[in-house]
Parts: sequence; C-alpha cells; structure tokens
Amino acid sequence: MFIVPPVAERLCGACARREAGPASFMTQGKLNRMDWMRIVGERKIKEAMDAGVFDDNPLKGQPLNYDEDMGLPPEQRMVKKILKNAGALPQWMQLEVDIKRELEAVTKQKERALKLLDKAPLESRERVKVRLRTELKESMSAVNTLVLQYNMICPSGYARPFRSYSIPKEMEEFGT
Repeated sequence: MFIVPPVAERLCGACARREAGPASFMTQGKLNRMDWMRIVGERKIKEAMDAGVFDDNPLKGQPLNYDEDMGLPPEQRMVKKILKNAGALPQWMQLEVDIKRELEAVTKQKERALKLLDKAPLESRERVKVRLRTELKESMSAVNTLVLQYNMICPSGYARPFRSYSIPKEMEEFGT
C-alpha cells in the first residue's frame, strides 16, 4: 500500500495517483496514452503554479464562464441565440412534439372509428370499415415516418423511445 504524500493531495487526480504509486496508474501493466497525456499536462500545470504564472491572473477567484456554445463559430452562435430567443426548436425536438401530437390524434381517430363502426347500419358497415381502415393506415404510416426521421437525427443521449405502429396488428381490431 502506498501513502499519498501531502503535496500530492493538492494535485489533480492523475498526479496524485501517480505519486501514490505506479500500480495505481497501470492497466494490466501498461499506461495508456490518455494517462500519459494527463500526467504530462498536470505536471506542466503544477510547474506553472509553482513558478507563479497564474498569480497575476485578472480573473483569479472568479467563476469560469462555461458557455455551452463555445465550440461553435461566432456567426453560428448568433444564429442559435436568435432562433432560441424566437422560440424555435432544433428539428429533432420539433419532431418529438409532432410525434406526441400525432400519437394523440391517432388514438382519438381510432376511438372515433370504433364508435362510428358500431353505429353504422349493417348494409353500409363494410364500406365504412374500409374507409376508416384506410384513414387509420395513412395516419399510422405518417406517425411511423416521423418516428423514423426522429430516430435518424436525434442525438443518441436525448432519444426518447417512441413505438412505431405495427399496422397489421392495429388493423386486427377492424377485421382484416
């Protein structure tokens, strides 16, 4: 067991682990590239701190400004800010709203279709069933298309699980 020296307690995690002992940094007896980069970077920062490079920093003691758009070029940041202030959503978020709205509409349409089918006279019931099934298939196909588009463009960490309609199964209620 290695004892961490008091100086190492002030260092960032990688340097502290390095000074704690070589085994704490090794993965199956090898240092990976990121560990070496972290070691070198933290050593350079420590050397600069010891040399007093950061002592006359005018921002010393102030919180860092973590702007979520720092990776974007300035002109794209301005466009994003204007769109955000106007209430515009990214395409994948707008698709999410559209899918939810369409799912509700299909559910209401299905309920209405079942009621109409029950009230339809026997002689016209088959015509009503064909018309209602066609309308429902079109609505469900539209929802399936939206879900497919959403799944293609939505960032992986933000994806919501939307269920596509299995149209043949859904049509069983109307007697295929």
